[in-house]
Amino acid sequence: MDYLQRGGRIGKAKALLGKLLRIKPILSTNDEGEVHSPGMARSMNQVIDLMVKKAKEFLRFDNYIIIGGYGVSDMKQYLDQLLSHFPKDKILGISRIGPGVSAHVGPEVFGIAIGRI
Repeated sequence: MDYLQRGGRIGKAKALLGKLLRIKPILSTNDEGEVHSPGMARSMNQVIDLMVKKAKEFLRFDNYIIIGGYGVSDMKQYLDQLLSHFPKDKILGISRIGPGVSAHVGPEVFGIAIGRI
């Protein structure tokens, strides 16, 4: 929440409330590359469940690949849990998320990118 508030994506009140309630925001991009939040959760299991649901809604095609990424090493376990919901032959690779993204959302980040092939 601190990084989202510092970056101007959320206000101070929302950041404070989010920290108090231990809210974990989920961010996505639309077809134009604009960032939006499709939801929030209170536990990492809820985060993963919502991310799987949103990813599967997005998958309207058969030929796709998934690339996973994580920030600090503690987040890799959550990425692995997220990727376990998808066929292994669709997962192209896993990588660390660089400082360009981490500067905006913080180091405790993980996620996937889905592409059509």
